[in-house]
Amino acid sequence: MVNEPRPQGYRAASGQEEEAFVTAELEAGSWAALLAPRLAQFAAVARTEHVTRAARLLAVPQPTMSRAVA
Repeated sequence: MVNEPRPQGYRAASGQEEEAFVTAELEAGSWAALLAPRLAQFAAVARTEHVTRAARLLAVPQPTMSRAVA
């Protein structure tokens, strides 16, 4: 699964307008492509200080986010 950048000005699950994350193109199968989604998830948890809020921000289920940062 390759992480695709979100369009500018997307709406988060909370309904608030959020800044879009812009990612560089990564070679499929590279270590960077493998780690980029996990690093984005970890950074979102660090920024929000809550797994549930980070999951909403990135539009992923909370259990998925918890497993990703465990």
